[in-house]
Amino acid sequence: MRLETLWLRGVFPEALLARSARHWQAWRENYVRTFIDRDSGILHHLLGISSLEPLLTSPVRGNSFEGVMIEQLIAQEKLRHPGSAFYYFRTQTGAEIDLIIDRGQVRVGIEFKSGAAVEASDTRHLRMGPAEGIIHRGLVIYNGTRAFAISDRVSVMPATQALGKDSDL
Repeated sequence: MRLETLWLRGVFPEALLARSARHWQAWRENYVRTFIDRDSGILHHLLGISSLEPLLTSPVRGNSFEGVMIEQLIAQEKLRHPGSAFYYFRTQTGAEIDLIIDRGQVRVGIEFKSGAAVEASDTRHLRMGPAEGIIHRGLVIYNGTRAFAISDRVSVMPATQALGKDSDL
């Protein structure tokens, strides 16, 4: 291994052993994307977002909010319900559910919305999920302050409540 290659690629075995510069670049992009997807702080730093105001107007606001909420809720779920499985659901026609928590007998579908309000269209796929046997109940977690029911199987919950120590989705 040449010093220049080691210096350029870094010391991770996958980076060093990449067969070509193209493979190394693909590995590096996936590696960096993993950390950006898992840590909103790194993403915000790389985008120059250092306070809440620019974050709330940023085009990455929704993805950032969804990412941090998924990571936190999965961590909470693993502590409260070891053995739960986690999925993302999307059909060929574009219907999707951001997170499905599968507790074996119960599957909870969750949509994340970074806004302070929830619209009827935000619950469309969650309302279809129980009827199609994909989930048993649905939950929209949003950046608002009020919890309320949309139907007997779909409800809305503020993110602060979802992350609360007594919260059990």
